[in-house]
Amino acid sequence: MQTKSSNTMNILVVLPRIPFPLTDGGAIAQFSFLKHLSKTQGTLTIAALNTKKHYYSPDVLKPFGSVYTVDISTRINVVLLLTSLFKFTPYIVSRFYSKKFSSLLLDIIEKHSIDTIIFETPFLGEYVLDIRELNYEIDMFIRTHNTEFLIHERLSKSSSILKSLFYKRSAKQLKEYEILLSKLVQGLFTVSTVDKEMFEHIGVSTPIEVLPIGVELDRFQLSTTLRIPNTYFFFGSLDWTPNTEGLYWFIESVFPLIQQQIPDAVFHIGGKNPPNGFEEYCKNQGIMFHGIVEDASTFFQTYSVMVAPLLSGSGTRVKILEALAVKTPMVTTTVGIEGISFFNDSIHICDTPIEFSNSVVDFLRNKRSQTDLDKQRDFISKKYNWTKVCEKAIAFIEAKKNQADRTL
Repeated sequence: MQTKSSNTMNILVVLPRIPFPLTDGGAIAQFSFLKHLSKTQGTLTIAALNTKKHYYSPDVLKPFGSVYTVDISTRINVVLLLTSLFKFTPYIVSRFYSKKFSSLLLDIIEKHSIDTIIFETPFLGEYVLDIRELNYEIDMFIRTHNTEFLIHERLSKSSSILKSLFYKRSAKQLKEYEILLSKLVQGLFTVSTVDKEMFEHIGVSTPIEVLPIGVELDRFQLSTTLRIPNTYFFFGSLDWTPNTEGLYWFIESVFPLIQQQIPDAVFHIGGKNPPNGFEEYCKNQGIMFHGIVEDASTFFQTYSVMVAPLLSGSGTRVKILEALAVKTPMVTTTVGIEGISFFNDSIHICDTPIEFSNSVVDFLRNKRSQTDLDKQRDFISKKYNWTKVCEKAIAFIEAKKNQADRTL
């Protein structure tokens, strides 16, 4: 068993994928955290699953430390999915498990004298169990980007009967699994106070620290080009269920109401991995679909108003923060803005089609105060600063190390 040094902190960060390219919120949040944590702490050790879906060269992570990877397929197997409903471990967790990766983590711990591990998502929970079984002294922390069980609870309320039953069962599994994991680690990181309170509400007593998602302002320089009038847009990954669920709701229930009031307004959608037939669906509706957008900053500043019609989901929507950073007026839902701090009335929060459409029309017809928009960017730069976020993470880890025996 490894003996920990009281004078150094050797951190291993474990990832569910190579977080690149920076085209979705999860990749951006993980990549930026590594980048700034390495600046704050020094060289890290990084272990990542390299999934077929998000396969990328690990070289992109080498500036931040030593990198180890194992290839894995996380493709959904319907039979395993259905049988998992009768097991304790959720299928979404089982998909990320590899015995080879588990062995690699144990080797890395010995080779690099690792005394602290940060797991980037509870989906890596089986590795927490493996390591805790063999090494009782090492300190482990889990960084959650969402409250996973809450996402499934919300999806169960807006799905078909069969999907609703599935999401109710998976929500129960995830809740029980996340409670178990919390007992095995020194601390949890959540991205918002809302998520922290949700974990505490279900009985998690493990110390929890709120680490907001930061924004890389150097990636989001302000443009001098004027926004195109009478345009509004959606931007987000279209393979994430809460995004597609909310977008279809918007197109079916809100979009027609906007077009009734401003017939020449044009709706634009940017996002990767759309559902089959989505491009044709948009074309038939008179919607401009752009697919993968290489430069999010330019896209955000080309059109007049952003819509983020989320009905489910959890955590912090990175794209909302980035859009606010380039002073984009926005209409979203209570769920969409959940856990995000913002300045003044640059965001309208609406949960019904009529309210949502009227707010979009209001933004299209009435420009926001430039002074208020300037203050909005300044607020984001101070509230969501990656350097401060990582310094907060290190302080929490140092405070909670060796405080409790986290074995069952």
